[in-house]
Amino acid sequence: MTIKNIQTVLRNIVDATSAETAWQHLLEAIQERGFPLAMYAFTRFRTANGMGDEGDHLVMSNYPTAFIKGFVLDQERYKVAPMAKWALENNGVRSWRLISENYHTFDDVQKEVVAFNLQHGMMAGLTLGFRPSRSHEKAGMGFALAPFDGDQDKADALWEAHGDDLSMISEVAHLRIMSLPLPRRVLTARQTEVLEWVGSGKSIADAAAIIGLTQRTVEKHLRLAREALGVQTTAQAIHKASVYNQIFTERPN
Repeated sequence: MTIKNIQTVLRNIVDATSAETAWQHLLEAIQERGFPLAMYAFTRFRTANGMGDEGDHLVMSNYPTAFIKGFVLDQERYKVAPMAKWALENNGVRSWRLISENYHTFDDVQKEVVAFNLQHGMMAGLTLGFRPSRSHEKAGMGFALAPFDGDQDKADALWEAHGDDLSMISEVAHLRIMSLPLPRRVLTARQTEVLEWVGSGKSIADAAAIIGLTQRTVEKHLRLAREALGVQTTAQAIHKASVYNQIFTERPN
């Protein structure tokens, strides 16, 4: 497989107009450098006890569907997985060799996750923890060999050869994804518009006059925005929509 020039990869990521597009460029670069599988996970609402509400998490991956089902969607094993825990608490890169070296210290829950990983062939790779730029946020990435390829020496050698490129590309992709509207908690154009006007200090009456709607209709859109964002008040909706880049940002045509 031809490896694209790193400047080309970075330009493609920076020019991406959606988180999904940025992810696809990142995944292609990772695969070109020897890792067929990757997972990116991000939360802006980390708590003292973990990753926060799963509804606020962004996870993008090409890991096998059955693995994703048990690791992320149904059982949420990612919340207690040893390497995910490492990424939550650290910055930089760590070989999955950590698992075998520290298995004797794991509790039963962590050992069950390791057994699940082995069952699905997720055996060798590395994890990257990103340095947070805001409070309560954390992101990490996993780079994995093909299912049931347990050659950790091979994974470590790939990182030795391409780790500098992979770290830079991943960090730029992470920053680009953070700057784009996230594909979770998506608001409609009208919900976005009323939140922006109210967030700019306009009253509901003012917003209604500016947009050309009745006050009742504006209130309806604010209510629907609160429901979509999973919050109780309009102030909370404005904050969360801003954090998720759903308002006050340039939107692609």
